[in-house]
Amino acid sequence: MNTWAELHICLEKADQARHFAVWLARHGAQLQKLSLHTVSRLLSAGGQMPSQSPKLDRWLAQHAQGSINEQVSQALTRLAGSPLVELRWRTAGDVAITSWVQDLPQLHSLDVATATGSISVTTHLAWAASLCHLSFASASAEHPVQLHVLPPLLASLAVQHPAPTLVRDLAGVVGSVGPHNKKGAPGRLRQLMLVEPAGMHSAIDLRGLGQVAGELTSLSLVKCRLDQLPPQVGEVTALRELAIEQNWGMVPSSLGLERLAALRQLTFLSLRNCRLASLPRGAAMLTGLHHLDLALNDLNHAPLGCGLEHLSALTALTSISLLGCRLQGLPAAVLTLPKLEFLSLAGVASCGPLPLPAAACPLKTLELELGVAASSADTLAQLTSLSKLCLSVGPLEVLLGGAKPMLPSTAGQAALLEALEAMQLGAVRLCYGLQ
Repeated sequence: MNTWAELHICLEKADQARHFAVWLARHGAQLQKLSLHTVSRLLSAGGQMPSQSPKLDRWLAQHAQGSINEQVSQALTRLAGSPLVELRWRTAGDVAITSWVQDLPQLHSLDVATATGSISVTTHLAWAASLCHLSFASASAEHPVQLHVLPPLLASLAVQHPAPTLVRDLAGVVGSVGPHNKKGAPGRLRQLMLVEPAGMHSAIDLRGLGQVAGELTSLSLVKCRLDQLPPQVGEVTALRELAIEQNWGMVPSSLGLERLAALRQLTFLSLRNCRLASLPRGAAMLTGLHHLDLALNDLNHAPLGCGLEHLSALTALTSISLLGCRLQGLPAAVLTLPKLEFLSLAGVASCGPLPLPAAACPLKTLELELGVAASSADTLAQLTSLSKLCLSVGPLEVLLGGAKPMLPSTAGQAALLEALEAMQLGAVRLCYGLQ
């Protein structure tokens, strides 16, 4: 008898799903990893059918997909008691997380995404005793993912298109459902990612975050329509990594970075692509930061106006990304940071020449636009610890493929080549796109 430990399968018809159920009953006893791709052939073809009514065609296609997903849910019940550890399901149409999830005693990771439908979760999820990693992605913000229970040992949760009140809803019930939960006990979440909540104007509501994830170490809020840092973030004292990305309504003057000063364990902060015109003064209070990502912001003012001078107080920084920030110059304070080992200025074609670094500058990896490098040969020659230089050609528009690169002058190229020969770098890489 064949022993199957891992299976990847694509199902396009309901009868295939029924045969799959029979197969699982016979051969699924030892299955540990299962990857499902269930998309109706009608949907994968764009719902094209020999009908004169597009609406009818779409309805029939969705009905066919619903039949497949129902059959798959029934098939998963055949795995009850099996040692399945990881389940990944990519589909279209609606998906229901039903009793099968609690009948998989060793299920450690569940990842479900639907391209055209919604995800409904029943209370059976609270009885998934071994589930540690959970990821849900619905089709759009019109199909919000709503959770009212959590597995008792859940450590990582990622939700795309959550209901705006998801955290608050969970705070009211966390610890109250499930065989191992203690009533009122804080959740054990360590990692939480929320992407683009439902509703056209609703920002994510983080009230109750401490109750749901009192031991949270990593928090990502992407496209959550935030205009400032939620005050609840400052209450999660175990937080080590915070990513606030693509929240385009943020205003530097009211950003609220000072709320993070109490987070003594915070070492990573990303404010990538938040359209910030400057880095607020509150950044100087985050003295424990090791990694700061400000890529793709609008820091296009003169150096003394973009707020980067506040970085001089962050003496623990080892990594800074300013990719595509359109800077008009780089404050000298950046190259005086005593522990800085990585700096990205890729796609920043207007910030040269770079200021001279501090003596014994520890910078090891530098991403730089070719023209800026050519005008900064003196600076490069003094970066004695540099072992890797990645040269991009042109501003951000070039990296994104929207414009042609402009090479530096012949004299500039010659000066750059002379500096590179003197530096004896371990690696020099020329980049024509985002790496």
